[in-house]
Amino acid sequence: MVLRIVSLAALAVLCSGCATVSMQPASTTASIIRPKSDLQRMAEGYSDQAREAGWVEGNDPMAFLTRSLFPDAQSGIASHEYHERIDADTASIPQVQLQLQNDVSSALTGLTALNAAASDFLSDGSEIVRSDVASFEDALITARNARRSFIEASEVLAERDATVSVETANDLDSLESEIEHTRQLADQLVNAWRDESVATS
Repeated sequence: MVLRIVSLAALAVLCSGCATVSMQPASTTASIIRPKSDLQRMAEGYSDQAREAGWVEGNDPMAFLTRSLFPDAQSGIASHEYHERIDADTASIPQVQLQLQNDVSSALTGLTALNAAASDFLSDGSEIVRSDVASFEDALITARNARRSFIEASEVLAERDATVSVETANDLDSLESEIEHTRQLADQLVNAWRDESVATS
C-alpha cells in the first residue's frame, strides 16, 4: 500500500513537471529551437578544443544547473593535470618546450579568430541572444584557465631549466593581451544583448 502511494505521488510530480514544460511562453520555445549563430558555434568549438586538448578540465554533470543558478560561475577550471599530460617534470626539456609552445600558440590563434568573429558579429547588426553571450563568456573563461595551465606548466619546467623559450614567453604575453580583448568584446556583447532585450520588451 505504501509503495502504491509513493508511486502515485511520483507520477503526480512527473505530470506536474510535464505541465510546467508545456506551459512555457512561445518566446522561450522559439529561443530553444533557434539555430546556433556562427559566433556561438565558434565559441563552443574553442571551449571544446581546450577541454579535448587538456588545457582545462571539463564540466561536471552539475555544470548546467550551476550556470543557471549562478551565471558568474566558471564553466571550467585550469587543468592541474596539463603539466602532467605533457610530462613537464620528466620528459626532455626541448620536447616539453615544443609541446607547450604549440599549445600556447594554438590557444592564441583560436582566440584571435574568435575575437575577429565577435567583432564582425557586433558590427554587422546580427541579432544577439543570450546563447551568443553565454558561449562567448564561456570561451573567455576557458582562455583564462588555459593560460593558467600553461603558466603552471612553464613554472614546472622552469624548476628544471630556468630558460623558457622566447617564443613561448611572447605567446603567453600575447595570449594575455588577447584575453583582455575578449573581455572587452564580452562586455560589448552583453550591452548589445541588453539593448536588444529592452527594445523588444
